[in-house]
Amino acid sequence: MHTRFAGVSIAALALLWICGITCDKVSAASWKKRSSAPAFLSLGYLHRSMQGKCGAALDLNGDGNEDLVVGAPYARHKGRTGALIVYLANRKGFAIGHSAVIKGDGNLGWSLVSLGGVNGNGKDWFAAGAHSGSGENVSLSGTVTVYRGGNPVQEVTTLEGENAMDKFGFALAAGDLNGDGITDLIVGAPLHSPSPALYQKGAAYVYFGPDFDQATKLKIPATEDNQGIGFSFATGDINGDGVDDLLMEATGKVVGFYGGDPFSLLENPEAYPDVVFSCMDRGFLRLDKDQEEKSMRKRARKLFAKAMAAYTPPDLPEDIESKLEAIVNQ
Repeated sequence: MHTRFAGVSIAALALLWICGITCDKVSAASWKKRSSAPAFLSLGYLHRSMQGKCGAALDLNGDGNEDLVVGAPYARHKGRTGALIVYLANRKGFAIGHSAVIKGDGNLGWSLVSLGGVNGNGKDWFAAGAHSGSGENVSLSGTVTVYRGGNPVQEVTTLEGENAMDKFGFALAAGDLNGDGITDLIVGAPLHSPSPALYQKGAAYVYFGPDFDQATKLKIPATEDNQGIGFSFATGDINGDGVDDLLMEATGKVVGFYGGDPFSLLENPEAYPDVVFSCMDRGFLRLDKDQEEKSMRKRARKLFAKAMAAYTPPDLPEDIESKLEAIVNQ
């Protein structure tokens, strides 16, 4: 039932993205004069708003139809920046005109993610990021607001970053990481500095549903081995245990943490990943912790064999050559 209007949702998002590009070339006044303009373009303050930067298809009002929430992170209104545009669907598709506009600040609408039916009433929740937003405790750290489905949509809580300019909320993802049947929220802060030595190397935060409590969040900081995190995430069951796992981008690799009860990071304070996907000489290889050393040894053996085949010093005794091969093949 939720896939009934998937094609319509994708088409609408494509239209909105095109609008975000073409609106830069047309004045806001000209849109107001065109009574026949599509409803997606009808709001004057959406001129140059990047409407369509992100979107989420979900059932907000519990009628079985997929509705659409669209981010417009550069929408300007009374000195503030950012908005979410809500389009409710019916059995024939989308109604003419938007259903609601949620105005925010700090580039609200930069990121969006559906959280599914958190409280079991058939009305989906979602979260929206404002990577330049200010929280109650820190200015310009970035914020993420969680909304409850309904008509109208209602704000549940607002989460905030640790330090100014962390870009908290730059990327969002959702999945059931602890296997309790309730969706959890993952938030990226790619410019967070875990320490002076890891300046702006990033962090990720996990907020467990249904409360999404700031006090019980789980932080995954960048480490010396895994830097540049917080820009993108993915969730899904990659180890076949029936529980969602967390994958995240890092510099030159993708690192993964296995979901479960408890989530693996709760017993892993050093934030060492359960699995690493790394770019090697011949493609994208999966390296578990216990496989990494074996892989490096195998690579060393191949390099040694290639070197020995290409060049053998004339004064190298055969017994020394065999000893070197034995050392590498250990």
